[in-house]
Amino acid sequence: MKFGPQPIKSCAGAILAHSLRSTVGRLNKGHVLSADDLKAIEAAGVSELVVAILEPDDVPEDAAAARIAAAARGPNVKAKKAHKGRVNLESAAHGILILDVKKLHEINSLNEGLTVASLETLAPVQAKDLVASIKIIPFAMPQDVVARAETILAGRPLLSLAPFRHLRSALIQTTLPHQTAKARDKTRRLIGWRLEGLGNKIDSTDEVPHETPALARAIGAMIEGGAELLLIHGASATVDRRDVVPAAIVEAGGTIERFGMPVDPGNLLVLGRIGEVPVVGLPGCAGSPQLNGLDWVLERLVADQEISSQDFAAMGRGGLLKETPDRPQPRRPSPAPSEPSSGAARGAVLLAAGRSERMGKENKLLCRIDGVPLVHRALHSLRGAKIGHIVVVLGHQADAVRKILDEDDLHFVENPDYEDGLAGSLGCGLKALSGVAAVAVMLGDMPQVRPETIDLLFKTINAADGILVALPTWRGKRGNPVVWHRALFDPMIELDGDQGARSLLKRYSAFVAEVPVDDPGVCLDVDTEDALKTLVSMQHHDDTA
Repeated sequence: MKFGPQPIKSCAGAILAHSLRSTVGRLNKGHVLSADDLKAIEAAGVSELVVAILEPDDVPEDAAAARIAAAARGPNVKAKKAHKGRVNLESAAHGILILDVKKLHEINSLNEGLTVASLETLAPVQAKDLVASIKIIPFAMPQDVVARAETILAGRPLLSLAPFRHLRSALIQTTLPHQTAKARDKTRRLIGWRLEGLGNKIDSTDEVPHETPALARAIGAMIEGGAELLLIHGASATVDRRDVVPAAIVEAGGTIERFGMPVDPGNLLVLGRIGEVPVVGLPGCAGSPQLNGLDWVLERLVADQEISSQDFAAMGRGGLLKETPDRPQPRRPSPAPSEPSSGAARGAVLLAAGRSERMGKENKLLCRIDGVPLVHRALHSLRGAKIGHIVVVLGHQADAVRKILDEDDLHFVENPDYEDGLAGSLGCGLKALSGVAAVAVMLGDMPQVRPETIDLLFKTINAADGILVALPTWRGKRGNPVVWHRALFDPMIELDGDQGARSLLKRYSAFVAEVPVDDPGVCLDVDTEDALKTLVSMQHHDDTA
């Protein structure tokens, strides 16, 4: 491929390297120049252009990307149409990505203009997730490079997707006298949530004393009952291959394939097998919602992927998993605030950035009831709940809203992209908060929420009991505001679009507590002129009653 400045007369059929405007309009980078294009460009006084001229052994960028994508993709991976030298590869099912890391390195070493970026191998993905992107950087790739890439990719595919299977799953929990049923319930709920994330559920459960003979009998019964995946949560941590859980697996006719893994949290996991049925002795972190080594093992088992000793050894790379606010020790002292029973540990994000399009020309947040703007009434509700840190997110008519709420202890942030949806404003507000245990997400158009309702929601949050979200209900209907524990701040910040955190309520359903309240204000937002008139009428009725 020839690249560089060329006189106009030599550019017919060449590829334009940089966008430009002419009397016939804008010509984009990558445009193949026609004779008419060149006449218009020359008439504008341009004598030369920077172009790419393909040679006989060149493969155009889209064709090169498409050929490599066809050779790279394996089962359950789909290739999108090539565009501007790029082909995106998507998953066709819910499962884990299988990547040939060696081949990926070889492909990316062939030519600096040929690039393949992918998710990490064994990454869990949903259907239609982007798993890899192939990009040809120049306007063409030499034929010999494309052919060598296809040779490397022959045989085993670069990328494939192992779908999650539905397995009949069983859970056995052992008991000790000092352990409470509440603790076992919490752990069972969290294990069920993990399986739900893999398209499965707990099909049968049992509780037995933390003794080898009793556990071995229960294991045998579950296997005879058709269990295809058996999980065992011991009342006491396993500390040796001869301890209760691994000993019971062996007594039930199984073998221990692995005790311990180089992943923290998750070190004390036991992996055994009885015939074709995998048996997992769960580590203590099975009772935590945070990512841990158990998640990696369950994903592979449900996707029918072998886990060898070498696979376990390789988990140490990246196995020091992200520290979380509610699990800061023993690696560093805890800077985390107390649970949100006190004002200092409470935060709030007041969302006041929207355009209020359904209200018409007027900004609904500035509409007044008895002389008080709606958004100020929402702030008053938060004030009454003794919240120590309040962030107001501004966007539409930011100056006007700020003027109404201009109080010394408020923190204002502006979302420049407020028109893109609610999630961006939520992220702006959360990023501006620090040192809080939980946050109330308050909509600026909810003027009648009672402060005692918000206070109750904060008091409901309890990470130790697995309650990370408190959601009010009135007469069975879900409402707002919702209070979120800090452990979920990161996934909230990563949201996009206009659905707010609604999708997270489903994803983390095991950690959501619905709190019935005698407060119709949690279901009353003001979106239209009719809603405002109804609210004014209700307010006047209350005042004269």
